[in-house]
Amino acid sequence: LPTVPRGVPGAPALIGGDCSRGYRQTLHRVRQAPKLGGSLSFPGFGRGEEKAGVLSEAWGLALPSHQENFGVVVLEAIAAGLPVVISGEVQLRSFVEDHELGIVVDRTDPKSIAEGIISMLKNDSWRQSITEKGPAAIENTFSVERIGAQLREMYEQACRRSRSNVAA
Repeated sequence: LPTVPRGVPGAPALIGGDCSRGYRQTLHRVRQAPKLGGSLSFPGFGRGEEKAGVLSEAWGLALPSHQENFGVVVLEAIAAGLPVVISGEVQLRSFVEDHELGIVVDRTDPKSIAEGIISMLKNDSWRQSITEKGPAAIENTFSVERIGAQLREMYEQACRRSRSNVAA
């Protein structure tokens, strides 16, 4: 965390989500570190309007998970027009890469993550392009209609296979 404000002076950071009491206490101690200059806030878990408000104010989202089975928050951020920095362990990696909606860091060490975040924050024109194309990419790939059509096709294929196996 101290690397990002050095690379992008004045860059605020917000850590969202819920966590254990011990981890929350650690985050509050980290927030007091002089190297951060008071640029870190930890509001906890947000829903609905609160989450939408945070996303509307953000410049981007980082999810440097060591293991992430999907990463709905990544979709929420991109739908809000934000670029993302994710680890290669986030299952949305190929979607982010294929649509050029963020930076994928293959290592989850602090230096690699900080470099990805700094790169994201310093590239205004790239961030602006994601503001324009991100919501459409989400709609075209993850809309209820699109996912519904894919599920229907999957079930129809399963039924066809089942019928052909019974006939054989």
